[in-house]
Amino acid sequence: MPGKDYRTFPALRWPLDVQHQEVNGQRIIVLSCPLGIAEQPLGLHAATAPLLQSFGGKLSIDEIHTQFTPQGCTRELIEELIDLLDKHLFLDSPRYSAAAERVRAEFSNLLQRPAFLAGLGYSATPAALAAEVEQLLCTPPALAIEPTQRPLLGLVSPHIDYRRGGACYGITWNQLRSYSHDLYLLMGTSHQY
Repeated sequence: MPGKDYRTFPALRWPLDVQHQEVNGQRIIVLSCPLGIAEQPLGLHAATAPLLQSFGGKLSIDEIHTQFTPQGCTRELIEELIDLLDKHLFLDSPRYSAAAERVRAEFSNLLQRPAFLAGLGYSATPAALAAEVEQLLCTPPALAIEPTQRPLLGLVSPHIDYRRGGACYGITWNQLRSYSHDLYLLMGTSHQY
């Protein structure tokens, strides 16, 4: 939280992916970063879950310690957990803020951004992808769309992987074949933050 010291008022940062898993018969919590800022996931014993829930920036470390003293939690344990979360970039702290800014700057300066879903939602190589798109465009549509005589000003296309939405893509994108423009503006969503 702004104005509060992360070591006095610990707060997990956002966004985080949190999963419960079982490893060698032990229940663990796995924290991972959907932003890619923290490159490695962090596994913690499931018993840390109540402590992690108290790391919202509203309770001081003293209040957290008082709350969990009956369970045998020491201040040193809480401080170790804070240090571990900070080291791995899962705490809202200056270390995390600096790393996040560095990642944002590097991404903004890329001339070509990586295709995160290449090989997953569509073919990984340009030649295979071009062949896949061409096949979508050449597949006869299941339903006929009457061409219009009016100029095409916009086109709404599906947002789903080609394997499931291919027929819709073929129908939609074929509308562009008879047009030639100097500029195409694509607006889309991303599955990456």
